[in-house]
Amino acid sequence: MDPPHHRPAHAMKNLLAGFAVGAFASLFALLLGFEPFSMWPSLGGCRVAVLGDPTYRTRRITAPSASGLLLRCLAAVVGASGLIGQLVRRAILNSNGMARLRVLALQIQHEARCPAQNYPIVRLSSGEHAAHEKRQREAQDVKKRDGPYNSISDYHAAFVSGRATPSAVLERCLMAVDALPPELRVFSEMVDRSVLFEEAEASSERYTKKSPLSVFDGVLIAIKDQVCVRGLNCTHGADPSWGSGTEVEDDGIVARLRQCGAIVLGLTVMTELGSSTLGYSARSRAPVNAYDKTRYPGGSSSGSGLGVALGLFPVALGFDAGGSIRLPSAMLGIVGLKCTWGRVAASQDFCWVNMSAGPMACCAADAALFYEVIAKPVAEHFYSRLYGPTPSTPWYGPTAMPSVHCFGFNDVDDLSGLKLGVYWEWFEDCEAEVCTRAHVALAFLRQKGAEVVSVTIPHLDILALAHLASISGEMTFANERQFSEAPMTLEPATRMQLALGGAISGTELLASQWLRGWMMCHLDGIFREHGLSGIFTPTVGLLPPPMPSSAAVTGESNTTVVCATLRYMFLANVCGLPCISMPAGLSQGGLPVGVQLIAKHWDEHVCLRVANAMDVPRFRSVPPDFVDLLEAES
Repeated sequence: MDPPHHRPAHAMKNLLAGFAVGAFASLFALLLGFEPFSMWPSLGGCRVAVLGDPTYRTRRITAPSASGLLLRCLAAVVGASGLIGQLVRRAILNSNGMARLRVLALQIQHEARCPAQNYPIVRLSSGEHAAHEKRQREAQDVKKRDGPYNSISDYHAAFVSGRATPSAVLERCLMAVDALPPELRVFSEMVDRSVLFEEAEASSERYTKKSPLSVFDGVLIAIKDQVCVRGLNCTHGADPSWGSGTEVEDDGIVARLRQCGAIVLGLTVMTELGSSTLGYSARSRAPVNAYDKTRYPGGSSSGSGLGVALGLFPVALGFDAGGSIRLPSAMLGIVGLKCTWGRVAASQDFCWVNMSAGPMACCAADAALFYEVIAKPVAEHFYSRLYGPTPSTPWYGPTAMPSVHCFGFNDVDDLSGLKLGVYWEWFEDCEAEVCTRAHVALAFLRQKGAEVVSVTIPHLDILALAHLASISGEMTFANERQFSEAPMTLEPATRMQLALGGAISGTELLASQWLRGWMMCHLDGIFREHGLSGIFTPTVGLLPPPMPSSAAVTGESNTTVVCATLRYMFLANVCGLPCISMPAGLSQGGLPVGVQLIAKHWDEHVCLRVANAMDVPRFRSVPPDFVDLLEAES
């Protein structure tokens, strides 16, 4: 032990060291454009947002944007252990106004009659539930419209007629996969080819005997690397060591598809842990955009979207916690449906509060067919336990999820009675070409009889912070053990994302739940007041962004671009709403543009009907490397 007379000297040294660390962190934060002298801001110094204020505000999120060597350096600093790393991470979060989230949440707690909501669940009234059950009984079979892609129905018709066989289509698909350039890599891992051909031969034999299992029999599909496929290692886009090894069972979603006769090709490339909306995986050195290989494809379900766009399979499974289905769908010119939170049950109880599964499809009809298969309730699943009994139990009641249906899907010539809410300031907060194409799409729906109603949605800027707090904290928590044990197996941008997520405070997470509860109540009021069918927006606020060459090896952290991609995404994720991205044509430079419909809970049928109405040649396209797997048989 030090002598007593040495202790003041040691205390002074420690104090000076603390000042030095603080000065370094402040200087570093200042160089990055943050606010170093408000590392721990009080609520008293925060600009107060008045609850319900209709003013449209867009606060641009700020954070380091870099690629290559600079990105590696930034990741090292932001992810640093000790006081310096903690100060830098809080500087980044505080500079983006996280205190505003807490201020608004306190107002909600004291002034509004809306409880905080951890999960975005909505239980229907008895009348609403009965209406869904009536629609389910009256729904007609889904019919496909003519388009540039080979749909599930096209493959099924070709197999039934004998014009093609599942084995022949599989062979041409694998040849096309092998011929793709590396930057258009679709799969992270494929099922053994001998197994694929065995399944295709079995399907071909069933068609020969005129006993196919369903319209899916022999149809090729793909699964995002986020749920288990028998014989493969599910890694969520990360290093193979992050997976649990070769899986011996399929996830429940995959099993349901196999029971219909679908042939699962494999797991598709995704951004590492789903941490980027840009869609490029530095680990896989792919994929890029099929319409322009110098641009991003959107993510994180980029491999699923790319494979559909290229014609390798008509539909794939995606997951969406921050636009991961809708973003690549819009940037690659296909249809992407994010289902209501709790609608699609993965057997791993994959129940993140912002996450929903859904189809990424070549056309609206395939999205509808796929949805009807994957959305069947599972009695033992967490979602079913949360909502209550399912139709398979004798005490089935109105608190349960309504039956899956695609009511009205084929009624696309007359859209009278369809009311589309548009928040014009939000709608037009995007690049000029995106705005133009969105207006063209909206005018098209108006011509078919849809009515447009002006609406206002307050506090979208703060809701974006709630989404940031919720999804970042959840992502870090889900990967905390691996991140602490093997951080250097991750890409630099992912390390930064997980480090920032770990700096989210408990009060900020709780504040996000209060804002979720308030916004869900507010949206419910808007839908009821105006009788809305949905809220119409562009899908992405910009055209597919260019990818710097320095990002090829390290990836890129570009907060400005990421925030622009998320502008129309987070509302549906935070509130658990179903929504769909549908093609709206090409820009003058030949890049895809998408538009989005956000519907009420459990109203996937409305999303699909509008997408089917939009599924016309003027809005559809295929990329240069598109492959027609049925062309040789025509």
